Amino acid sequence: ESGSVSLDILSAIPAWLLAVDRELTVRFANRSFLDAVKRDPEEVEGMTLAEALPAGIKDGGQVARTVERSMESGQRLTIPTLRHRTEAGYEGAVDLQATPVTVAGACFK
Repeated sequence: ESGSVSLDILSAIPAWLLAVDRELTVRFANRSFLDAVKRDPEEVEGMTLAEALPAGIKDGGQVARTVERSMESGQRLTIPTLRHRTEAGYEGAVDLQATPVTVAGACFK
């Protein structure tokens, strides 16, 4: 039950949150992210990171490279002001933080 409570807490965070494994496969997406991309968890979980990112992210390759470097180094890495365009055509920017996490002795990043 504590795992369910933890996921409920993560899901409620207002910032976009994705958890990916070493192959950059999405294992979890929080409600804020799902609302932004207008998808259900069942659609996003199992996608590659590149597939899950909103279509308007201008450099998905930079995102993937940053997440991979974070996993390799074990350090939190940031992409400040990652530009994206919303479906409505508005230009926006988000700061991306890639943070490696260990779960039950196995690295879950």
